[in-house]
Order: sequence, then C-alpha cells, then structure tokens
Amino acid sequence: TDYQKRRCDSGLQRWKIICSNNIHRVWVGHVARKAFKHVKETTVPRDPAQRKRFWADKLGRINNDWLDQVDVRRDRAMDALWAEADQALALSRSLFGNSSNARPETPTMAAESQIPVEEEVRGGIWNGVDWDTVRSQALRNSESECPICM
Repeated sequence: TDYQKRRCDSGLQRWKIICSNNIHRVWVGHVARKAFKHVKETTVPRDPAQRKRFWADKLGRINNDWLDQVDVRRDRAMDALWAEADQALALSRSLFGNSSNARPETPTMAAESQIPVEEEVRGGIWNGVDWDTVRSQALRNSESECPICM
C-alpha cells in the first residue's frame, strides 16, 4: 500500500546516446569518404599499372564532363531551333491560313518572280499566290523537286 510509482528515464537516456552515436558515425563516414575520394582523384600512384588506370579514369571524367556540356548546349540549340520553327509556322498560318481561295479577276505579276499574285499584301508578304500558275511554271522549267522541300 505504501508502494509509489517512480519514473525511470535511464532507458530513454541510453536510447538518445545510441541515436546520437549513430548520427555521428554516419556523418564521420560521409566526411571520410568524401576526403578519400578527393585524395584518390588528385594523388598520382607510383605503380605503373595503377598510374595508367589513374590517368585513364581522369581522362574519362574530363571527357564525360565535356560531353555533358556539349549535350546541354545541343539541347539548348535544339530548343531554340524548335521555337524558331514554331514561330515560323505560326507566322505562315497567320498569313496563308486565313486567305480566301478565290482568285482575283486581274492578277498582277510580282516584279522579281513573275508569279501572279493577289492585290492584297499583308505585312510585306504576298497573301494569295496563284499556285496553279506556279506549278505550271515549275513544270515548264523542268524542276522535279520543290526548292523549299529540299
């Protein structure tokens, strides 16, 4: 009846010590591995076979870094190319996609190309080209392939 409960924290204290030791062990191992990797990458071995492997690995790392940079530049260049193609397609659709298929009654001739075109000009580019005349003129000139598609 005179028994009193007492709180015992010795197990909790032991558990905290074990956890802190584990955290410290992992951190020290990480730092040691990082330092060893740096020493391994910078110190040239004395053994000829290991020296050859060291320089081959170093050249491989340099080559891989260079290839990664080239890939990044190529990806950026391809993105820019596709963006430019998208802009050109959007411009082409805005210029030619909304034009009517009706032919003008009195077509005029473009000064340089002698291709009949409609009178309407949008943004300095001819809006409605008479493509039948262009095709027949190309066939007369014996052109077998489209210069745009080449």
